[in-house]
Amino acid sequence: MRIPYVVLRHTLPDGAFHFDLLLDVEPTSPLLTFQFTQWPPIAEEPPKRLPDHRREYLTYVGEVSGGRGVVERVTAGECEVSDDLLTIGGIEVRL
Repeated sequence: MRIPYVVLRHTLPDGAFHFDLLLDVEPTSPLLTFQFTQWPPIAEEPPKRLPDHRREYLTYVGEVSGGRGVVERVTAGECEVSDDLLTIGGIEVRL
C-alpha cells in the first residue's frame, strides 16, 4: 500500500533537533508519527513512536505552538508500507 508521508526536522528552543516521520495512513485521521535522531535513519536506531500529530503537519513549516521550536520539511512524497516495513526512496524502516 502506498501512503503520503513527510519528514520534518524539529529544532527545539535549545538548538537540539530530531526528525519526525509523519504517515498519512487514513485520509481523515491524525498522522502516525515516529521520531529519529538522524535522517536518513540507521538500522541501529529503532524509530521512537510519538503521539499522533495533527494533519496540518503534512504541509506546515515554521514555529511550533507553545514555544516548542521550529519545524522544517526535509522530504515528502509517497512511501510503500507492507506489514511492519516502510520503504521510502530505497530506505527501509521497520516499524
